[in-house]
Amino acid sequence: SLSYPLRITVLIGIVDIAAFVTIAFGVGGGLLYSGFGAFALLCAALLSSWESRNEARRRAALADTARALHETEAISTMQARQQLEVARFGQLALAGAATGRLQGEACDLVCRVLGVDIAGVLKLQPGGEEFLIVAGAGMRDEHIGAAKVPAAFGSQAGYTLATGTAAVVTDWRHETRFAKSRIADEYNALSGATVLIRAKGQPYGVLGVQTGSVRMFSSEDISFLQAIVNVLANAIERRSSEERTRHEALHDPLTGLPNRNLFLDRLEHALAQASRH
Repeated sequence: SLSYPLRITVLIGIVDIAAFVTIAFGVGGGLLYSGFGAFALLCAALLSSWESRNEARRRAALADTARALHETEAISTMQARQQLEVARFGQLALAGAATGRLQGEACDLVCRVLGVDIAGVLKLQPGGEEFLIVAGAGMRDEHIGAAKVPAAFGSQAGYTLATGTAAVVTDWRHETRFAKSRIADEYNALSGATVLIRAKGQPYGVLGVQTGSVRMFSSEDISFLQAIVNVLANAIERRSSEERTRHEALHDPLTGLPNRNLFLDRLEHALAQASRH
C-alpha cells in the first residue's frame, strides 16, 4: 500500500471486502465466521489506507520542500545578478557620467534585468503639477523630452511623489486607486511600478516601469528599483554640487554677476579662437 496512491488502496480494500462478503454468505461458513473475517479484513484495509495517506502527505511535504528550495535558489541567483548590475551602474556614476546618460542607462538596465516593456525617468516640473519624461527605454523618441505625466495624487506617479513609497499596479484593468496615464494607455500597459527619486532631500522625480502583461512585482523587484534610484539620486546630487561650486567660483557671491575669473576664462578662449583663424 506504500507504493500506490491513497485512492488505489481504498479501491482495493473495498473490492476485497465486497468479494469476501459475497463468498462468505454465498458459499457458507456461518455468520460468526463471516463477521469475524470481515472485521479483520476491514481493520487491515483501514490500517493500510491510513498508512497510505500518511505516505502521501510525506511525499507532498517533500515535494513542497523541493519546490521551495528551487524557488530560493532562483531568487538568490536573481538577487546576485541584480547586485552585480547595481554595482556596475554605481561604477558608471562614480566615473563622472553625465546625468542624462545615467538616466538613460538606468532605464535600459531596468528593462533588461526585470524584463519590463518600458521604463522612464519622470522629472518633476516647476509648480509640481506634472512630470516630464526626460529619459526612457522601450519608448518612441518623440515621447522622451516631450511627453508629460500628471503629478496629481490620483495618478500612480503622483501617489509615489506624495507618499514617498512605491506604487505597484498588478492589473490596470481592475485598478481603482489610480487613473491610468495617457502614456501607459498608449503602450497598452497592464502592470506597473513607480519609485521616488529624492535628491538633496527633495523630490526630483519618479522612476517608473510598465509591462504589457500582468505581473506581480515582488519585494525583490522593488528593492532593485530602489537601489538604482539611490545611485541615480547620489549622482544627481553630486553633479548639482559640482555645478554650484563652479558657478560660485565664476560669479560674485553678492551680485551674482560674472567675476574676473570668468572674464579671463572667456578672454582666453576668444584669443585662442582668434589665433586659430
